[in-house]
Amino acid sequence: MKAHLGIDVSAKTLVVARRTSSGATRQRRFPNTASGHQKLVDWAADLSDDVRVCLEATGIYSLDLALALDAAPGVEVSVVNPRSAELR
Repeated sequence: MKAHLGIDVSAKTLVVARRTSSGATRQRRFPNTASGHQKLVDWAADLSDDVRVCLEATGIYSLDLALALDAAPGVEVSVVNPRSAELR
């Protein structure tokens, strides 16, 4: 089953939201550091072999995370402008 993650990016913290198979929303926090990025990638890999991630484009705060996620096998990454993102 594919895992879908949404990430709110700030200078110090990454808040990751995911929807469970029951429809509930769960959140986890990771530090916005190289080691935090790796912990997030490892956690996502434990969720599924097929992960789709969407995060907001916040310049220097999101670039390293986007690159780490893109390098991870089985992870599809979308970086969106937060001003044009729309909830459905």
